[in-house]
Amino acid sequence: MNLKKLFKGTLAKQVLFPTIGILIIMFTILTIVSSNQARKLVYNSEANSAFERTKEVTQIIVQLLEQTITLSKQTTYDINVLEGYKNKDFKRLNNYISTQTQTEEFYESIFFTDTNGQIIASSISNTINNDATDLSFWNEITKNNKSNYYDKIPFISPFTKKPIIHIASEIKDQQNQFVGIIIFAIDMNKFADIFTNHYKIANRGYFYLIDKESSVIMHPRHDLVLNEDYKNLPFSLQALKSKDQYGIIQYFFEGDNKTLTFGKIPMFE
Repeated sequence: MNLKKLFKGTLAKQVLFPTIGILIIMFTILTIVSSNQARKLVYNSEANSAFERTKEVTQIIVQLLEQTITLSKQTTYDINVLEGYKNKDFKRLNNYISTQTQTEEFYESIFFTDTNGQIIASSISNTINNDATDLSFWNEITKNNKSNYYDKIPFISPFTKKPIIHIASEIKDQQNQFVGIIIFAIDMNKFADIFTNHYKIANRGYFYLIDKESSVIMHPRHDLVLNEDYKNLPFSLQALKSKDQYGIIQYFFEGDNKTLTFGKIPMFE
């Protein structure tokens, strides 16, 4: 499924009222609609339309994440990966990485570790032989006995200094013995540039994402990402605290009456 084409095709055809969207990473999507310059009936119509677009984008994001999670799980059954581990043929692992990085443009990196947490193959060559045991996925898989893991809160990559999340799965050989971990690192800035930053809602609208702690995770202005000055905005907190999966919130901000529509992604709550 080509999510990029689907996303572009659905949003490009919409003509909504001036809107700002917030996607709460992998948690909540918010769309802010300005009510100035519109009559109440028109405003309500556009708010409802934005609400429907919010639902649509939420579903697309879920599909995208589930696609990467499924891919990481399937890696343990890949014959080239298993042969690469068995024979310490890291060229095979790198070939697998090369193939996967061509399927999506938003990966910061894809890498494999051995049983000691050392990176043995990676799309970022200068990370090979680095120790990955201080990263969350390592403890969750090796110590908490999880087969798979994904970050619910992004963090700054120690390699590229960009906000990322890890999606990881254990690799077991044909004797069901643990041999390492495959990790897909999603670059949140790249993700935003591909799936959100290019698209405008009417004249002034755009999307950005916040996580469950209300930190900005993706934004057309990269300088706002993980910026403490843009954390804990009242309308974001109200959406986060809501028990509803989808909702609409009206508020006043920067001299303008606005409406925020949101949709939560249960798998990341």
